[in-house]
Amino acid sequence: MPMACLAALRLLRDPAGVVRSGHPTRGQKTNGVIVRAAAKTPLLKNTSSWPYESVRRGDLEIEYVAKIVIVDDDPDVVGTLRECLVDEGHEVYTEANGLHALSTMLHVRPDLALSDVTMPDMGGVPLLTAMRDNAFLDEVPVIMMSAAPESKVADQCSGYVAFLQKPFTMKSLVEVVNWHLSEAAKPRTLRR
Repeated sequence: MPMACLAALRLLRDPAGVVRSGHPTRGQKTNGVIVRAAAKTPLLKNTSSWPYESVRRGDLEIEYVAKIVIVDDDPDVVGTLRECLVDEGHEVYTEANGLHALSTMLHVRPDLALSDVTMPDMGGVPLLTAMRDNAFLDEVPVIMMSAAPESKVADQCSGYVAFLQKPFTMKSLVEVVNWHLSEAAKPRTLRR
């Protein structure tokens, strides 16, 4: 790999200082990082608004793509949310219950999770508890969704960063998701 590419990769770090990619080649998507061909230019952009970071150096542009897990047992809701978030440029994984979502998240550590409260097998409350008890997933921001008001959900669980009451607009979803992704690198207060 050319030295310019390695230098660009060193600039793309998550909040813990870990490089999020291996050694990607042009056009390859690896661990949420896309490498694209670009004009030979010096470093043009290196914003500090993680995870929306783009680095251009030499003939490569490296851009981070946020990984989001959606957990809901309603296929229509999952499809709509997935389409909306993919259109925003995110890498989206979907699961129908908390048990499958936990397995997915242990393989692909997401930058954010959206979870319904009531689902079969393992609902959103036990999923959130399991995530907070797991050292690998305890810092992943979780946005809870439910048709019930937040006051009823807050009595059942703690540790989520935001709440969306169903039905909600895609605009409000995008705003909440993007805000929490941009805040992912900053210390945050979980709702207890």
